[in-house]
Order: sequence, then C-alpha cells, then structure tokens
Amino acid sequence: AKNMLQFCSSQIPYENIVKTIENINDKDLDLAINNLRIAEEYNISELESEIAIRKDDIARLLIDSLLHNVNTMEFRDAEELTTKAYSLSPENLFVKNIHSQLYLKKADILVKNGDYSSAIKSLDWAVSIYPGNIQFYNNKIMQISILMMDEVNESFNDGSYIVAINLLEKISEINPDLNSKTSKAIANLKQKLQDKETKHVNK
Repeated sequence: AKNMLQFCSSQIPYENIVKTIENINDKDLDLAINNLRIAEEYNISELESEIAIRKDDIARLLIDSLLHNVNTMEFRDAEELTTKAYSLSPENLFVKNIHSQLYLKKADILVKNGDYSSAIKSLDWAVSIYPGNIQFYNNKIMQISILMMDEVNESFNDGSYIVAINLLEKISEINPDLNSKTSKAIANLKQKLQDKETKHVNK
C-alpha cells in the first residue's frame, strides 16, 4: 500500500501538466496557473523545461488578452494581467516590454495628475524591467523636470525660496544633465534667502 501511495504521489505533477495543457486549450488561464504551480512544487528536474514552456505560453496568452481588450480594460485590471504574466515569464522580452510599457503609461497618468514623485518611481521600475524603453524614460524625465521648473518659478515669485530650493535639488537628482543650471539657481536662491533673513534680523 505504501508503494502504491508513493507511485500515485509521483504521478501528480505529470497529471497537473496534462491538466495545465487542457486548461490552456480551454483558455482557463487561472486554473492553468494553479495546476502548473502544483506541478512545480514537486521539483522534478525532468519537468522543468515543460513547466517553463507552459509558463511562457500562459504569459503570452495573458498579454494577448490585454492587447485585444486594451481599449475597454480598466488600468488596474491591465496592471494585474501584465504583473501575472511577468511573474510567470520574467525573461520573455515580449512580456517584459509590455509590462514595462504599462508602467510608462502609469507614469504618464501620474504626471498629468501632478504626482511627479510616484511618476518617477514608475519610470524607474519600467526601465529596470525593460531597458530598451530608455528613450521614453529620458523624454518623460525631461518633461517632469520642465514641469517642476514651472513650480520653482511659482515658488520663487511667491518668495518661497526653501520650497524652490527643494524642487531644484529634486530636479538635479532625477536629471543630472541639468546640474549646472540647477546648481547656479540653488546658489542664487540660497543667497536671496540669506539676504532675506539678514534683512529681517536688522529690522
């Protein structure tokens, strides 16, 4: 009986691979992922290649579903799909590119909402996933820098020099190409702040 149980147990991962393939054919991807995870837990070396292939198949199907429904899908649902696909097949260039593009799109939305800090984090994540999108990253960083510079000017005009200095330091951090300009502007604002404080003390 013990040998029979061991034999039955050893067949489970193979059965789950078969179920996974059936699930994929039926487009039941959540169940396919579940069956594949069960098979993977047994750590059978001869199944590693088959499991990797099926993960890649499911990931591609998830991305295809996104691309076919991109105009009607909520952003949160799209993010869930690409995250799931990326977790299954993180080395697949097609999956990496689409997952990266989603975070670029998220950054775009965050910039429009004025949340530059979150947008930069999203951009950093996007380019870490797929460095091939670096040009979009650079363009968006420049756009954010320009928008933040507008806030610097507003703060300067309001006499809020500390706020302006903090913004300039952040611009310098995210866009080193502007360091020479931001450094001069920061030095100028610090001098104005010092003059303002001196004038206040001498009153």
